[in-house]
Amino acid sequence: MLNNKNSDEIDLKEFFLILWDGKYNIILTTLLASIFIVFYSLSLPNIYKSEAVLAPVEIDNSIMGGSLGSLGEMSSLAGLAGIDISGGGSTDRTSIGMEVLQSRKFFEDFINNNNILVPLMASTGWNMSSNELIIDDEVYDIQNKKWVREPNPPLKAEPSSQEAFKVFNGLFSIEKNVKSGFINISIDHYSPYIAKQWLDLIIDQINEVIRKKDIEQANRAIGHLNDEIRATRLADLQNNLY
Repeated sequence: MLNNKNSDEIDLKEFFLILWDGKYNIILTTLLASIFIVFYSLSLPNIYKSEAVLAPVEIDNSIMGGSLGSLGEMSSLAGLAGIDISGGGSTDRTSIGMEVLQSRKFFEDFINNNNILVPLMASTGWNMSSNELIIDDEVYDIQNKKWVREPNPPLKAEPSSQEAFKVFNGLFSIEKNVKSGFINISIDHYSPYIAKQWLDLIIDQINEVIRKKDIEQANRAIGHLNDEIRATRLADLQNNLY
């Protein structure tokens, strides 16, 4: 037992002696590695983030549903027609908004409507003085407006929407604040101007998508109420339905 203990102590001392003898090499290696990391970090292009907070719009009872809501028993009838006059439904609208924002269909429409494929797939940096993107000429030929990259099959020279969708997901972030119900979204890009521009366009597009969904829901509700009006013969109920 004593011999093993002494041998362990000797090995530990030898280990520290070896480290001490090589201290200059260790310090030099650490210093060179640190310098390399600093220079490498400085050589990387800056990435800028644009952020926004989205809040679901609630129905204003004083404008849309005040009179109908005061009828009491008519609230259930409005519910059957697909109309929410309680002012609630914010949680559902938030969930719908998040699902739409993360869907591939939304992204494909975003690409087609705003022509973002080149800035997304071919840019490698941003020139601050000229406010121009740096485009990789081995990926995209600016002069001839042609994709020239040579990817491995089955990929083609022009990136597919699926490929672009994966890249965009690495730049786009979406998160729901559980306490407030707000949606925090952000976009990273080499250019701060493009990051803000894309974020504004996304907000405009999601508002338009939700607006169209609300119009479709309202039209369905109106159609249902018209059917109820035609089906009933009670004058008072008809007036309430109107």
